[in-house]
Amino acid sequence: MSESAVVTHKYQRGAEILANAALRFGLHVSEAKVEEWKLLLGCVHELDDFLDSDLPEAQRLEQYNTAVNFVLLGGDCTVPMPTDTARLSQLARDWSDAQRDNFRFVTDTETVLASRKRVAQSAPVLGSLALAEGKMCSRLFMTEPATLAGIEFERWVGDFIAGGTAVDTAVDLEDDYRDGLVKVKPTLPNKAVIASMGVPPLIRVARKLDRKLFKMVIGAAHAVTDDRPNHQRNAA
Repeated sequence: MSESAVVTHKYQRGAEILANAALRFGLHVSEAKVEEWKLLLGCVHELDDFLDSDLPEAQRLEQYNTAVNFVLLGGDCTVPMPTDTARLSQLARDWSDAQRDNFRFVTDTETVLASRKRVAQSAPVLGSLALAEGKMCSRLFMTEPATLAGIEFERWVGDFIAGGTAVDTAVDLEDDYRDGLVKVKPTLPNKAVIASMGVPPLIRVARKLDRKLFKMVIGAAHAVTDDRPNHQRNAA
């Protein structure tokens, strides 16, 4: 399976987990909304790739902002757009003003968090930024119109993505340190500190899981750790 196919499968699974979780809160999610969530998750991954490139900061932000503007404004683009970002721009034409403002707020805040992660000097600080990054990303999955069940679901999604982001940060620490994306050394204690910061939100997530959802979440967690390069898996 190609890398792009692996990524697509991973975020399809993530969207399906969110849709099944919504049912646990008494919410019905249409197939069109699930498809939008798949593209949102894929787009977030593609936008992160712009921020994680080895280009100078000004060029990274220029490419990132060009992609964000393409989603929200469409039109001609001088930079080739990644697949999910291009597809999301088609759906975004029908977004409400609130959805568009929310997407802009989330993506603007993510640039600040990404910059802070690059200069973080300790595992607790990096872990806190990972949690904040996950919480911010979860805002993209707010339900409309707002209801009590919807608010509870959004809290669950916040814990799910925040906890997962912290664990993912710990898993990727060695690669990110090697690539100059973080300054925190990939020691076992540092990885443990960062991963442990994801435990409290994931415990809250687990309280709402039925057997089917539990299996889906475990499968998604395995997919994240299995994304490591072979040399990391063999060393583990």
